[in-house]
Amino acid sequence: MGIELKTWVNPTKKNDEGEDVLIVGLRNKRIKSLFKVSDDGVMFKLVGDALLAFIAQKPAPFPGACVSQETFLFVPAWKRALLYINLVRHVTETHANRHWFRYGYKQYKQNKKMMETYCELDEEIVKRSVEFNKLPEKIDPTTPVKAPKKKRTRNQFQLSSPEVVGIPEKKIVCLLSSTTESDEDASDDDE
Repeated sequence: MGIELKTWVNPTKKNDEGEDVLIVGLRNKRIKSLFKVSDDGVMFKLVGDALLAFIAQKPAPFPGACVSQETFLFVPAWKRALLYINLVRHVTETHANRHWFRYGYKQYKQNKKMMETYCELDEEIVKRSVEFNKLPEKIDPTTPVKAPKKKRTRNQFQLSSPEVVGIPEKKIVCLLSSTTESDEDASDDDE
């Protein structure tokens, strides 16, 4: 999902022994551009693709968003901005999911600024995405849309499996009598 973005953020080169070495200066520059939401070449394309892949993978909060470009743009920009913030924190390995008493004012200000900037640039980021441009512009209202099939979390229960032990049926017997409580009380008094 964000693999291309993660490899873009962490550029490497081969050294004399053939080992991959991280280019620190370029990495820091790319991380700053992620936090400032400024395009650094292909960043908007990679971010747009990663956001669309996440929305396609987790369709529950975004019902029908990946059917067409029009329906994708119906998802509010602030929802995509929240995804962007979590994506940046994940890719840069900057922890932001802390307890409320450890969440500093610096992180709050940074997230607020990122969200505002992303919402301003949302349309440009989304339109540069290759995956977004592959979607049809509009959906024909006469064609039925199939909802994605839900994945089972457990294996299907099978009656023929040897582990299944049948529960014996219990018979319930009801005794009906024609006497009522008041008749029983009266008969007890007679004795």
